[in-house]
Amino acid sequence: MFNAIAHAAMVTMRTSVQRVRWAMWAVLPLVGASACFSSSANTVPTDVQVGFGSILIRVVTMGEMLDPDGYTVAIDEDRSDTVRVNGMVEFDPLLAGSYEVFLTDLAENCRVATPNPVLATVFKDDVSEILFSVTCTATP
Repeated sequence: MFNAIAHAAMVTMRTSVQRVRWAMWAVLPLVGASACFSSSANTVPTDVQVGFGSILIRVVTMGEMLDPDGYTVAIDEDRSDTVRVNGMVEFDPLLAGSYEVFLTDLAENCRVATPNPVLATVFKDDVSEILFSVTCTATP
């Protein structure tokens, strides 16, 4: 009788292991396929949750003969807005992911003192902040 019970237990265990193996092989292709999808508009780092956030861009300008009409801020060359020489602009909503932020349309006597463009990462329900520092010099 002991042998019959042991045999029944072994068959049950082997069947359960076999079901788990079949389940794994059925699920793995789905997991692999979903990991291959990406967006050309932006990329989502692995630690960023799907959702929306925003980017706040601050501009600080120092020097002489400041640019009278301000600058243009562009995100991934898709969206843009004007910003005053000592001002800020917010892009909202943005899908969580990475974006290139540019500061353009500076007067000839003004230069961006900080890196330009800047790579910004937007997180779900969060505001990413960027600071551009601009220096303008007097021209004769």
